[in-house]
Amino acid sequence: MFLLVGVQGTPLRRLGHGDSSIELDALRRRAVRVVERAAQEQPPEVAAAVAEAVETITPQVSALPELVYEAAVIDAMRRTGASIDPTHRPGPGDRGVDARVQVGAGKVNVQVKLRRRGSLGARDIEHAAAKARRSGFDGGFLLITNAPLSEDARAFNAGLSPAGGGVEAITWNDSRDDDLLARALARNAR
Repeated sequence: MFLLVGVQGTPLRRLGHGDSSIELDALRRRAVRVVERAAQEQPPEVAAAVAEAVETITPQVSALPELVYEAAVIDAMRRTGASIDPTHRPGPGDRGVDARVQVGAGKVNVQVKLRRRGSLGARDIEHAAAKARRSGFDGGFLLITNAPLSEDARAFNAGLSPAGGGVEAITWNDSRDDDLLARALARNAR
């Protein structure tokens, strides 16, 4: 059966026979709802623990930590006084922008990138910049990650012009980084 799934390329939705079967797709949807609710209603540390527990139980649901981190970043932006555009939905069709943010009189398009290991490099920023150019959105662009910035990423940031036009990358992990986030949003608001 697994060979058939691998060759055919269709997802495995049900395992078993008759009454003794398990509906994997339904389990995945419920797991995603639990994590999304935790991300909206709980502090980031609790939501991250819920996502990690659900991912351990249902490993086929691998995007959960990314959802929790993205929700935590959006909450942090709200704490800094930024206004999140409620009409923009992240996911398929978001054109590489996870949140559109109003800061004062300017706008910032934010891409959130969770790294499970390693640092964020200049190549990651260049990839985000390419998406930003293709997005067609007005305003500045900011890449937010949990990972430390590599030496070449810091050099990339240092080479940005104060007039804007590029994509700045910052590291945000929790509320201790909110001041850094607020300054980056203000610098990139256009």
